[in-house]
Amino acid sequence: MGRTATLLLRCDGGGDCLGSASLVARKGGGRAAKLKGKHSGAGRARIVLGTASFSIPAGASEAIQVRLSTAARALVRSAGKRGLTVVASGADVKTAALLLRQAKPRAARRSATHG
Repeated sequence: MGRTATLLLRCDGGGDCLGSASLVARKGGGRAAKLKGKHSGAGRARIVLGTASFSIPAGASEAIQVRLSTAARALVRSAGKRGLTVVASGADVKTAALLLRQAKPRAARRSATHG
């Protein structure tokens, strides 16, 4: 599993977009969540998976790399194929829900030298 998540950001404003983006997930939390009901959100902790700063010229798009913490990588790994729902938010970022999944492993490269 990689140590970063790639976000594609676009700057639609009249000027350059400057700020930071955060990936945040919610983790179900123990007894309070069980007592209050499955969907109430009580007892659910917000976990910041990673943050990254960016500077994008007006009208441009840019891929930024968000370094994931060890706990974040463990959450994504445990989510498996279904993925982990996270929220991207921050200064100059339109808040959006995203699905974070492990990248598929790349095929092994063949050696350039032969026998």
